[in-house]
Amino acid sequence: MNALRVAIVDDEPLARARLRRLLERSDGARVEVAVECSDGADLAAALARTPVDAVFLDIQMPEADGFAALARLPPPHPAIVFVTGYKQHAVRAFEVRATDYLLKPVSARRLSETLARLVQTCAMAAHEPAAAIASPEPAAPRVYPERLPLPLGQRRVLVPVEDIELVIAQRNYLEVQTAERSFVLRQPLAAFAAELDPRRFVQVHRSLLVRAGAVREIRPLESARFRLTLHSGKQVRSGRNYREAVRALLQPR
Repeated sequence: MNALRVAIVDDEPLARARLRRLLERSDGARVEVAVECSDGADLAAALARTPVDAVFLDIQMPEADGFAALARLPPPHPAIVFVTGYKQHAVRAFEVRATDYLLKPVSARRLSETLARLVQTCAMAAHEPAAAIASPEPAAPRVYPERLPLPLGQRRVLVPVEDIELVIAQRNYLEVQTAERSFVLRQPLAAFAAELDPRRFVQVHRSLLVRAGAVREIRPLESARFRLTLHSGKQVRSGRNYREAVRALLQPR
């Protein structure tokens, strides 16, 4: 087999450099790093210019996270290997048919196993009948919960997701706000967001998630930030790296 052409997508330059070194020194397969991106939003355009066999894709990134970046790729897309520091996204990763899921820091031994799997996957794809490639079986759409069990004292309250306005991350805790009350739980924001429909909830700051339907007004501020006013009257400010996510709120849904 020719060299395996791959893309690395990670917003951390040191993480990209380390993974590149591991890939280029791998004993199990010949690897050519053909594409590097620092943002998931640039991936589709980069692959249109330079096709690859596989993408090593970080999950936590500004602008567009790994799942959003994958959703933008036209089918059939390359084999996907998620590379992340978070264990909690593994189930979702395999729901979107990822070839593998690597936890940072990636070891040479574990990467060798992944490359062997990629070589096998790419070889099988090369021998698939054209009709099978042109008409893949569609994946079943993901069903998101309409209610979430949130802690209130010693009990759990089933809260409709439509009642949630804001989710604010504060260190290791989340404050989930509705119009009537707040719920506090110990959970990373990324894990909580993964349980919500991304068409209804948008991350507008590294520590802030809003329900799109709760936003009444968006006003631009300095340095690519925005002030969001909710129907309840609450106001929050977006982060500079989330301007595209805020602009997406202005589009018809």
